Amino acid sequence: MQRFGNANKATSLNKQDWAILATTAGFKFCVVAFYMIGLITMLKEMGFDLKQLSWFYLLGGMEMAKFIVSPLIERYRIKRIGQFRGWLCLSSLIIFIALFMLHFIQPKQDFTLLMVACVLLNLSSLFFGCATLGLTCAILPFEQRGFGGVIQVIAGRVGKMLGGGLMLLIYHYYGWQSAVDLMSVFALLLILQISLYAEPVIVAEPQNLPLHFLFTRFFHFWQQPHISFRWLILLLFIFIPSGMVVSSFIPRLNALGWSSQHIGLLLSVFEPLCAIAFAPLSGILLKKYSRVSVTQWVLFSQIFAFCLFIYLNMSARIFLILSPYQSYY
Repeated sequence: MQRFGNANKATSLNKQDWAILATTAGFKFCVVAFYMIGLITMLKEMGFDLKQLSWFYLLGGMEMAKFIVSPLIERYRIKRIGQFRGWLCLSSLIIFIALFMLHFIQPKQDFTLLMVACVLLNLSSLFFGCATLGLTCAILPFEQRGFGGVIQVIAGRVGKMLGGGLMLLIYHYYGWQSAVDLMSVFALLLILQISLYAEPVIVAEPQNLPLHFLFTRFFHFWQQPHISFRWLILLLFIFIPSGMVVSSFIPRLNALGWSSQHIGLLLSVFEPLCAIAFAPLSGILLKKYSRVSVTQWVLFSQIFAFCLFIYLNMSARIFLILSPYQSYY
């Protein structure tokens, strides 16, 4: 089996390597937050209904195709540029083109063009994320992957704050085009950094493995003795409760009168800060309890939070219904 990764323990990463790992991870989350939080909130404020917004949420589901795109990036390379650097250049350039298109689009009048730009943005973001993951696995020595993961998680949270919180703040004060233009500036700066980056020659030459082998490897992985298909099912279902809440969160907050500025502050600043604050708690729990127990408690907490959101939503409806009668008496 072909394996990517820096197995040389003597190899240490330079400042350029750490910088590219941090910025690519941050930009990936920046694009996702801009699309799933910033763009959806902007469109809702412009008058888009839930039926129209559902199409944009469905486009965001392209991320599920990572297990298809990753083997393609692993198998094919853009010659003279690098194994993963080439894909990073190409995908980030398409991201910039999609953002450039958004600058000239009037969302309410050009719905078809808006959908085309969003398809390009999501598709290029998918390839960008897979190339980022491939580069990370390729250049990070095994003993440094823990620290590298921490750097990327922090960069990802910062990227989420920029893509969601900052963009909505810019939109609130300066409008749609200014927010899109700032994202385009981020994309241009990243393209410049990638073009100046020299990818280390530490990845083995392609072994010309059949393409079908790279896809079947995904299924063979779950058939290993110490790995069960139950973990695959768990990974598929673990994000459903939070995903259902988040997908309805923005329209509901907007209907309750929340401004784009406050929605961005809650979902792109307060939520990432809470995640960073509670991250050490998982390490403490894993030291005291088994992984299965911790995972079960996490799932139960998600179910509890999901039921709590339903209760609050029903309470808000009852309050709105009873408000006229309370004012009458």
